[in-house]
Amino acid sequence: DIKTHFFNHYIRSPQISSEKIAYNLLKNNQDTKSNHAIVDQYLDISMIITAFKIWIRLNARFFKLKTESDLFSIKYRKSDLEKIMKPDWLSSWVGTAAVANIFWHLIFEKITKKITKNSVGLFLSENQGWERALIYAYKKNVGTKIIAVPHSTVRYWDLRYSQSDLDLGLNQKDQTPNPDCYAMNGDQALSEFLNNKINNIKKVEALRYQYLLDLNKNYTEIKEQNCLLLLGDYSLERTLKMLSLITDVVISNNLKLVYKPHPFCADVRSHINPQINYAIDNRDFSQLSEKYGMAFVSNTSSVALDAYLAGLQVFVFLDDSDFNMSPLKDIAEVRFVASKEDFKDWTNQKNMHIVSRENTFFFLDKELALWSRLLKDYGLNL
Repeated sequence: DIKTHFFNHYIRSPQISSEKIAYNLLKNNQDTKSNHAIVDQYLDISMIITAFKIWIRLNARFFKLKTESDLFSIKYRKSDLEKIMKPDWLSSWVGTAAVANIFWHLIFEKITKKITKNSVGLFLSENQGWERALIYAYKKNVGTKIIAVPHSTVRYWDLRYSQSDLDLGLNQKDQTPNPDCYAMNGDQALSEFLNNKINNIKKVEALRYQYLLDLNKNYTEIKEQNCLLLLGDYSLERTLKMLSLITDVVISNNLKLVYKPHPFCADVRSHINPQINYAIDNRDFSQLSEKYGMAFVSNTSSVALDAYLAGLQVFVFLDDSDFNMSPLKDIAEVRFVASKEDFKDWTNQKNMHIVSRENTFFFLDKELALWSRLLKDYGLNL
């Protein structure tokens, strides 16, 4: 009986190519207990004019700052970080990031003024800029009951979730806006947050990974023999690198390639070698996990963890242009490959049996006892 309002970000994808299509999909899925809206639909002409005025004032302040060379130098270390930090600095003050943040601030001010006072708010958290604008507006116009939900994995190198010691030392009114609590979905994410000195934490079940409770752990033979499941990355460039790395091995070993594209990645079929026997499979991973024995994933993708916990032999692509962001980076059973030779060596040792692996990452419970307790603490009874 809880009335729920969903505010959705629209991100263009091959499946939903326009905001109009997204709006119609949401409109067709309304019901009496919930309604959906797209955040951008609250944008109007007066807001654009206001944003432009704020941006002009930001520019005026920016040019009054001390010289850039003083800002980026660390004199006692004889270091100069200007080349690394200047592009981000400029974007944050007067560039695209600044403009986006101004609009987030104005949009969430408008949205939160329409929400009933003291309502409980939850948002999927990745520590993006819009989240700070939402928290600030929510606490100003609605109340303090706003919960951040990191719904996937929290990776070792993912500095988005870090908090500066300087920020923690400020008066509360001067600090970066923070949620009332973080709803953490497992011991691994919990540990990373505690290491980053974030303590306002509540334990909840990992909703995205509840399907793991229903996986058949008793089977030993996979249905698709001599087959490689390629789980595409959101980056077209990285996905093409992965394709290039595996092509020779797939052809020489006569492997069938099944490609599951990332929903936000462009179509790569024209880049697949015509000698490869391949198929496209867009189903959720929960439907794929019992069918295949080997999976190849990027080192930035959390779906690697899905594949590992489902018992597949996981190969992780090490992209030389990025850190190893894989949540599996310290697990011995996982094969990390940086070259065609690495991949060939590992696939020659492949084990086509799916193995049962203990879940040490997530809190899982069909009864959702932890979620029920948290929401009850906030005055909501499921």
